[in-house]
Amino acid sequence: MADKLISKDVKFSWKKCNEVCRRFFLVLCLSLSACSGRNESRRVVLYTDTPESLTLELAGLFEKEYGIKVEAVMEGTSWLMTRLRAERVRPIADVFMGASGTIPGVIGSREGFLASFAPRGWESLPIREGKLQLRDPQWRWVAYGFASLGLAYSRKYTKDEELPRRWEDLSDPKWKGALTIWDPSVSGTATLFLVSSLERATANGRGEEAGWDDLRGFYRNLKKYAEEGPPAFLVANGLVRLGVHLDNQFLYYGRKTKASPEELRFYLPPQSPILTDPVALVEGAPHPEEGKLLIEFLLSSEAQEILNRTFWVRQGPGLYRLPKEHPYSEVQSRISVSGASGAGSSANGPKSKVRSRGIKIGKNTALRPGGAEELLEGALDMDFEWMAANFDRARIYWQNNIED
Repeated sequence: MADKLISKDVKFSWKKCNEVCRRFFLVLCLSLSACSGRNESRRVVLYTDTPESLTLELAGLFEKEYGIKVEAVMEGTSWLMTRLRAERVRPIADVFMGASGTIPGVIGSREGFLASFAPRGWESLPIREGKLQLRDPQWRWVAYGFASLGLAYSRKYTKDEELPRRWEDLSDPKWKGALTIWDPSVSGTATLFLVSSLERATANGRGEEAGWDDLRGFYRNLKKYAEEGPPAFLVANGLVRLGVHLDNQFLYYGRKTKASPEELRFYLPPQSPILTDPVALVEGAPHPEEGKLLIEFLLSSEAQEILNRTFWVRQGPGLYRLPKEHPYSEVQSRISVSGASGAGSSANGPKSKVRSRGIKIGKNTALRPGGAEELLEGALDMDFEWMAANFDRARIYWQNNIED
């Protein structure tokens, strides 16, 4: 299948070409600035797909605390990965901070453009905890936050009982013209949806081709890509009924709509992906010491409190806290997961006991307090190495064989 994928021409789009050119000149200007030879003050270059206002808030706080200027390049995951690969010989970025799950970190580790760095105070962090991977075995990335992939919907246009029971149900013709997602050519979230669909079909014994059949049905039901704004905006405005979203994106963009939290909702079907978001030092970073300081800052309790408005954060071994405004929060609870392992018993992150909110899964049934074991048991058990190895293949196959 891989030979078949590579042999086909990638589709050409003037719209995508213009966007690529715009981004190229953006990074070119940054490159010229880096090579200008001026005696500049200390700085660090951050490549990230985290929400803009969140990134700027964290950057401002870091600059105030350390006196180091943060130059942030904020683009989609696929674009940032392309840049990191292209700049491997002469890196521009110092730090990569992904917000589309574990896989970009695994890819960066496999391909060697992320460097080993164990942040101070996090030496006892285990590699895995239940179904979550918390760091790279060689410390080429560390989780700074966590997210789940689900569906945005509006109760104004879709009743709870109408929601699909399974991800595979999105291929049902009843959803024709009712779905949206970001363009996989630029979005890591969208590519995560593709490769997790293949992983799910394989894990359920249906085989990869059945996963592609599900995705073909999804594409037939797709109204359009979310190019003018995030899927949540299209859902809130009634242009579509369901939009594929990570919950951190949904929280951020949902606040920008006029819809109430009771109206604009987020749904996790069974076997939804739950992932870590990685932060990493770039191999050959021009400003490695500044990059290390930024990474340690992002893992500090101060930065984690800010991140926790949008991301899950880890409170200690087996203990996680959801954002207070998490859209499926109706039960106040402490979140714990099974399978915690690792050297030492000290908690990484804030040690204070916190109460946070539960999530809903399946048919919108609120979890009991302390019921995150049920959440992870219902989540997709992912082979991150396989998903990383097939991430680009899935995107290319989608472009060449699924898109019209």
